[in-house]
Amino acid sequence: MPWLVQEVSHEIESIITSREVITEIVRDVVEARAQRPPEELAPRLPSPPSSPSSQSSYEQLEGLEE
Repeated sequence: MPWLVQEVSHEIESIITSREVITEIVRDVVEARAQRPPEELAPRLPSPPSSPSSQSSYEQLEGLEE
């Protein structure tokens, strides 16, 4: 039975260590994000199309068939 107690103890220690590592990683990420300017955290919108055309790609393809 002592081997079982030792194995359970080892497994619990491993779980606690893993949890501490994850907690540290999350803390580091949160701190790094808090130091960034708000404009860096804003979602990035796709850039507008380069041509000023108001036609969709589908409409442009239809025009080629005619």
